[in-house]
Amino acid sequence: MTLRSLAATLIGLLLVATPTYSQSPPSLDIDLNYSGRSVDRTVREEVELQLSSDMTSRGCFGELRFKPAEGDADAQSAEYLLRVVIQEVFEETTYDTSIAQRADPNRPAEYDLLHTSRIRVQAVAELRTGDGERLLRSSNVRGSGAHRPIMFGEDSRSVALQLASEGFAREVRIFACKGGEKRRKKELKRSDQPR
Repeated sequence: MTLRSLAATLIGLLLVATPTYSQSPPSLDIDLNYSGRSVDRTVREEVELQLSSDMTSRGCFGELRFKPAEGDADAQSAEYLLRVVIQEVFEETTYDTSIAQRADPNRPAEYDLLHTSRIRVQAVAELRTGDGERLLRSSNVRGSGAHRPIMFGEDSRSVALQLASEGFAREVRIFACKGGEKRRKKELKRSDQPR
């Protein structure tokens, strides 16, 4: 390989590796709500944390913020609004032993590991214009997680919750970013047309 071909290859790699944006990525407000029965505070916090983390690190939007309070007059709306309404948080723990076996004071210590925690989060996600007036697209999204402890003292519920929240955040990000800015502009044009 000659020096000239090596230099051309390196320059080509640099041009491919550095993305160029003609404009900055659009801003996004996230409006996260819960319908139905009340949801545990730890579930709320974990879902919000994972959603914020995933959308910030891997999302296709620039500025990201959770929707400000209704009375906040200083806040400007972002270019897009992602409204997520969590409809169900399903939790269950299944045991491989009977109640009598678990209640026995002389039971083997391994019985404490013989259970599985499962959590499922289901929601409806809508991508709207920043003012919330026009719907661009909507979809049902879900995330689920299950964990069986492998060590004594391990909290299988918190691990299952983390897995479910990570999967849920990933699905919401995929929904919001699908097709990129080009698709969002097409959806904006389509929403402008009278029906």
